[in-house]
Amino acid sequence: MRFKVGAEVNLLCRIKLASTKSFAAAKWIRKDSKEILKTANFSYGENSKTLVHELPLVINHVSTDDAGYYTCVVNFDGHGSQNASYKLCVQGKWFLSRFFSLSLCAIFQS
Repeated sequence: MRFKVGAEVNLLCRIKLASTKSFAAAKWIRKDSKEILKTANFSYGENSKTLVHELPLVINHVSTDDAGYYTCVVNFDGHGSQNASYKLCVQGKWFLSRFFSLSLCAIFQS
């Protein structure tokens, strides 16, 4: 995914529970730093009568420092885990002089 500096980035993790008795713990991780960015728990119950849930990650005013890999990890109670990753590319512009400019797409490889 490629975005320009200053844009709003929306990454989405979709979680599907196996049954009405299932539980899932989900988290967004920045892969290069292992920083946990967002967490949530999902189940079927009084407050949520659905088996499909979403955990969005929003990055406002993205910068080249935000470039890299983002992974959503979902642990299902007794049923293992699954993950999905996004590669976020941020394109910025720096002016070297009044005659030249440089566009940089910063991508960090794992």
